[in-house]
Amino acid sequence: MTPYEWFKFVVMMPVFIFRCFLTVLCMPFVFVVLRLCLLGTTVNEPLVGWRRAFVRAFLMYWSHILLHIGFNIWPRITGYENVAKAYDCRATLVFNHVSYTDGIMLGAFFLPCGLAKASVADIPFFGAFAKGCSFLFVERRGSTDEAKTVHASKGSTTELIHERAADPRFPLFAIAPEGTCKHHNVLLRFSSGAFVGGRPVLPVLLKYRSKHFHQGWGRVQSSLWHFMRGQTQFINLADVEVLPPYIPSAEERADPRLYAENVRRLMAEKLGAQLSPQGIREQQLLKRHGVCVDWTGRQLKMRSGSVPAKPAAVHPEA
Repeated sequence: MTPYEWFKFVVMMPVFIFRCFLTVLCMPFVFVVLRLCLLGTTVNEPLVGWRRAFVRAFLMYWSHILLHIGFNIWPRITGYENVAKAYDCRATLVFNHVSYTDGIMLGAFFLPCGLAKASVADIPFFGAFAKGCSFLFVERRGSTDEAKTVHASKGSTTELIHERAADPRFPLFAIAPEGTCKHHNVLLRFSSGAFVGGRPVLPVLLKYRSKHFHQGWGRVQSSLWHFMRGQTQFINLADVEVLPPYIPSAEERADPRLYAENVRRLMAEKLGAQLSPQGIREQQLLKRHGVCVDWTGRQLKMRSGSVPAKPAAVHPEA
């Protein structure tokens, strides 16, 4: 928080409040239209006919509106011609996970389907949005989903994902192989779930170009403070780059970990990002032990106190 950041925070606060008001004002309209369009449809079944065309166009339009008005993010996209190639070979969309706004950005340009626990289907607005995107709803053991199996597909989650990804009746299936958000200039270790089975993948690179405050969402002391700082910038710029579909070799099809690592290296090279040896497990350990960056962005905080942040000596995702 430099003097310049404080200046922007104060000056842009009325604009931020006004944007929040407009966003809240639009949400009931979007929700009602979605509910009407989804009447008579079944969870985990594809939308067909006019519903498919209208719901996709409607949600992509409002995702753009939410990006611009709700989050003050103005993205540009390159390589969009590769999306048609991905549909031809039914590639799985894989992307680098940077921020909580990634999903809205993907919705604005691709509206892919994804994975959600079964109970999400009953959450107002978010449940309707997930249904409109043809999300795959699965049961998560040990959660409230066990009492709501009516929304859950049965079977192995990995097998269900690959069945959905290969089904031409559905949009492309999107997966963040890192499994969590982190600092913007690193790629965490990929899990191999998206690469099991040897299907092609469509690498999509998300880059936030804000100069003074980055949207990267790692271990922060206050999520609300991070959100408010991001939305009180004068403008948040972003790039979406779609690479050509990646067709795995015979060796990569036989070894999902090799396949995942090769795709990670390709994405890191295009992003100019460092490769981290850590993954979501280390992120969870940081969370468990209370490690985070303080509200000023200058220090690491722990339960035993705080120490000066040294990027070379700490987990990059912190």
